[in-house]
Amino acid sequence: MPANKPIWDDAHAQDYIARHSQHPMARAWVKYAELAADDVVLDIGCGDGTALEVALPRLTTGHAIGIDPTALMIARARDRFRDRAGVDVQQAAAERIPVATGAVSLVLANCAATHFADIRLGLREIYRVLRDGGRLLCIEEDFGGPATGNLPPDQDMLTSAAQLPELMTRMGFVRMTTQHVREMGTPFTVIRGAIKKITP
Repeated sequence: MPANKPIWDDAHAQDYIARHSQHPMARAWVKYAELAADDVVLDIGCGDGTALEVALPRLTTGHAIGIDPTALMIARARDRFRDRAGVDVQQAAAERIPVATGAVSLVLANCAATHFADIRLGLREIYRVLRDGGRLLCIEEDFGGPATGNLPPDQDMLTSAAQLPELMTRMGFVRMTTQHVREMGTPFTVIRGAIKKITP
């Protein structure tokens, strides 16, 4: 396995739960999403489902989908939503999303994009599942560094959120915006983009 490929397994998930159970963006992300009642929301790296739980009351005619690569996180999310309608969670990674083409109106990558094993493949999959006019919302903790950046062609993983806008633009995302915010004292970069698919 190449050195830049992460091993995101149940041990890493357990460590994440122990250290980030009250993550500042787990619930605050909805302020930046402009959710509509009929949105179909896909949360990549949904973890235990906290972010999806925040979205559900707002999706009165839509529904939510969560994917996470670890069995532990999916088990926790399924337990959370055991008696809830309008939400589906599956074990999967961003590079192979088990969702039909054009089925989603909003993709959330909440502190997840920097964990994608292959960011270009992940973005291509996100583009595929988004419908015409669909939106992508990426949120990453802001650790400083340059405001913009390019990902080297031989590198698969992001090293900074600053690399995302250039990659998203190349993938065909439009109406790009970048915003720097704070939640519970923690700085974050909020990156938004939309797609405009060309149909015959």
